[in-house]
Amino acid sequence: MHPDAKKLHLFFPQNDLALADGKKNYTAPRAGVALQSAGETLPLWYGNDGDAVLCNSLSPDTLRKCEEFDIDIEPWNGVNFDFSPAPWGWSPASRKIFATKGFSNKSLPSNEDLNAIRQLSHRRISIALSDALHRELPFAIAPTASEMNSIEEIDRFLHRHRDAIVKMPWSSSGRGVMAIGIDDFVSARRDSIAGALSRQGSILCEHRHEKTLDFAMLFTMDNGRCCYNGLSVFDNIGLSTYSYNILAPQSELFEMVASHSSRSQVEALIKLLPPILEELIGQTYSGPLGVDMIAVRHPDYQLAPALEINLRMTMGHVAARIYEKHIVHGRHGRFIPSPGKDDYKTIDHRLSAGELALTPAFSVVVG
Repeated sequence: MHPDAKKLHLFFPQNDLALADGKKNYTAPRAGVALQSAGETLPLWYGNDGDAVLCNSLSPDTLRKCEEFDIDIEPWNGVNFDFSPAPWGWSPASRKIFATKGFSNKSLPSNEDLNAIRQLSHRRISIALSDALHRELPFAIAPTASEMNSIEEIDRFLHRHRDAIVKMPWSSSGRGVMAIGIDDFVSARRDSIAGALSRQGSILCEHRHEKTLDFAMLFTMDNGRCCYNGLSVFDNIGLSTYSYNILAPQSELFEMVASHSSRSQVEALIKLLPPILEELIGQTYSGPLGVDMIAVRHPDYQLAPALEINLRMTMGHVAARIYEKHIVHGRHGRFIPSPGKDDYKTIDHRLSAGELALTPAFSVVVG
């Protein structure tokens, strides 16, 4: 697909859980269904002019904001198939939504394509990425995670390292990630991990770090070519529950990340990641992706740059596009997964100050 083609966007935040399930008839938990419903018009704020969004009709307030912010994206009319389907992420479940709406098999990924995307979305891809970075980077980074296939292997890892971050192969933000220590690997947690091993086949264990910053690097894959799109600086509550994204010029986000490591280290990652991702992903997946990283406090290294690879739209991509399209450049703010109160000012169709409700589930604060 040409990157400038018109897209039909679908906000489908439960896609990671749908990938873990692997079935087209996946049933999301109640919270996931509620978030999808409350956030269904979010693509209005990150799509391109001429795109469409798969949603219910727009409220009068949303229509007013589309005019106020010069948004040229409309709800899909159900009969124009001259769009390229663009869900939050691809899975059998998201494919079924487009198929049910009448999109042809030719316009949708095949079952073989979806299985390949699912395998690339397994967290073990972060191991391959980390190994490649260890080979190529001229400086030390955090140790590579280990994939475990049994409780006994996890026990041995804990006895060597005392504590660890344990990750399920497929899960969404805030789910499937836990911190465990050798002293609290008790029956309940052992049973939970044993169940995950039975369902998903393996578990990833990685070193637990003293984190100083959450950030990500944003890319787009297009027919085997990887393009760097910028940085995302965000905050997670606890281990992995998304809290907000910082909205600021890319130059300032770069300096923020570099202040926790060095300019040369960040530049080296920006240069090396595209060819490595092209090698790992090839032409299997086209679309947005993000590589989650953290800066850490450690005597031997400052970065853990291969925590996650998300083959889908990410909140970082959304925040970057909102900043570029809808915020007065040079201003600073936050993109937040919570309702806003609509007390804001604009300049030339861009937010200049205050709080703006993008949807009933997401807001932006500038000032």
